[in-house]
Amino acid sequence: MEFTRYTLRNGIRCIHKQVRSAAVHCALTVGTGSRDEQPAEHGMAHLLEHAFFKGTERRRAYHINCRLENLGGELNAYTTKEETVIHTTTLRADLSKAAELIADIVFHSTFPAKELEKEKDIIVDEINSYKDSPSERIFDDFEDLVFKGSPLGHNILGSKASLMKYTRDDLKRFVARTYNTDQMVFSVIGNVSPKRFREICDRYFASQTASARTFSRERTAPYEPFSKTLHRNCHQAHCLLGGRAYSLRDDRRVALSLLSNLLGGPSANSLLNLAVRERNGLSYSIESSFTPLSDTGIATIYFGTDKDRTDECLSIVRHELERICRGELKERQLGIAKKQYIGQITLAMESNESYPQLPDLRQRGRSGRAACQNPLDHRRADRRGGRGDIPRAESVDAAVQMTMNDLERYIEAHIAPEDELLRELDRETHLSVVQPRMLSGHMQGRLLEMLVRMLAPKRILEIGTFTGYSAICMARGLPVGGELHTIEVDDELEAIAARYFARSGLGDRIFAHIGSALDLAPALGLFDLIFIDGDKREYPDYYRMAMRTLVRSGSYLLADNILWYGKVTEPAAHNDRHTKAIQEFNDLVAADDRVENVILPIRDGLNLIRVK
Repeated sequence: MEFTRYTLRNGIRCIHKQVRSAAVHCALTVGTGSRDEQPAEHGMAHLLEHAFFKGTERRRAYHINCRLENLGGELNAYTTKEETVIHTTTLRADLSKAAELIADIVFHSTFPAKELEKEKDIIVDEINSYKDSPSERIFDDFEDLVFKGSPLGHNILGSKASLMKYTRDDLKRFVARTYNTDQMVFSVIGNVSPKRFREICDRYFASQTASARTFSRERTAPYEPFSKTLHRNCHQAHCLLGGRAYSLRDDRRVALSLLSNLLGGPSANSLLNLAVRERNGLSYSIESSFTPLSDTGIATIYFGTDKDRTDECLSIVRHELERICRGELKERQLGIAKKQYIGQITLAMESNESYPQLPDLRQRGRSGRAACQNPLDHRRADRRGGRGDIPRAESVDAAVQMTMNDLERYIEAHIAPEDELLRELDRETHLSVVQPRMLSGHMQGRLLEMLVRMLAPKRILEIGTFTGYSAICMARGLPVGGELHTIEVDDELEAIAARYFARSGLGDRIFAHIGSALDLAPALGLFDLIFIDGDKREYPDYYRMAMRTLVRSGSYLLADNILWYGKVTEPAAHNDRHTKAIQEFNDLVAADDRVENVILPIRDGLNLIRVK
């Protein structure tokens, strides 16, 4: 792996890797994050990252937003505890424009007061969204306890009270103190020669005034083990075990990273996933993570489970940890774990976009630009067990999965485009919800809308609202006077869905209900179309209920995820309630002479059922 490295006279370090690619990725990484804030500056690093996009000495916010987007490129940024990263993706010919734009917003931003107030409100909404997501909030609460008394402890986003006090002068002082050229790295990967790379660095970054950091980061305060229970109004118990860990400069970090991956990495065969989920069915999502920082680190194990099964989950987790401590991990198991981890790293490095954003691979961060996709590295694509939507994608053969992803991208490029409202809903779901892949998404959303237009139902029932994407798509296809009733058991999602329903202009035809579909649906009358996308364990009951009280001759039912990533073709484990339920559902439909059906292999399978 050949890199070109050199340092400008002002201290900015430059690094480049030439690869054959039509796209060029570049980033400016600044060694300034939330831990560099003083006590009266909490949340300022993240606010500053937002404010960079709101105007410079030569550009207004609109011109910044359109500079690369008009060329088909992307501009985005994120903040972690130790870094802020502004990054772009462009065509090779537009690299100069990307570099110039990054330099302009970092070194020449004016932080207009009016725009700054808008961004404060946006961040307050972001704070509230995290508070509404206990599976995300628990990480912030845990870090606050682990690093208590240290700048590393406080939340990256800050608080509403602190944010509202900051002025443009406060931001300028923060930039002057912390945005030092000796703390900056400009990186590029793409089909760009070393000569051209150097010319671009010299043109846009060498002229910046040199500045050196005059302060040292505060060392972390002494750490005392603790056990704490916080009571929140949520359906599940969310648990986090862990503590401080090795830093980036500690050679032992590699072994700990391997151990974390072995315990609860992204693969379905991780020890904790097998023990807690597959063998005992106690948790839909369990994971282990390790985040090394410059002088310390944090290692955690997270799971969500039913409140009355928390102790059972904890016992299994501790048992697996004790087994490893006793040396019961066999050499063959360790060898497989090493090979698996190496494979994951190798495949991840195939994405050129990850190179210029190295900090994003090791720290939980906060995205700053609402108009762009969320670049957080703690995007946990798996879904929580409460609604139970799909199993881990990592259980699918990697080559097949990559092929399917390519096909889906091709399909999405050749169908009607996703509008701005749905794009925003997709982004917010990925920002605020732990299992964003529960979202129907663009391709399935277009199919649902098309089916509704073709079938022209007057009344639709949706079982499983999630954040409202599919409901909006179906409601758009309804004829005049039509109505859609959607039921969601998780009241934590209600606010997001309600907000987008209101913005869609379809509020007069969407009726949202919170509670169990089995309890609420029978009182809602007959329906022409029912879309089933709720708790997979209840699919057979949904079907029996629908056929008994909710449909008539000529009605249609659509059931999502009925292929369950291929698990329906295999014998289900005795405690795998999701797979068993979906198999039972499919058997019920196939054996029912009152209906006729066809299965569409879109995403994870869609069963289209017509009542005779």
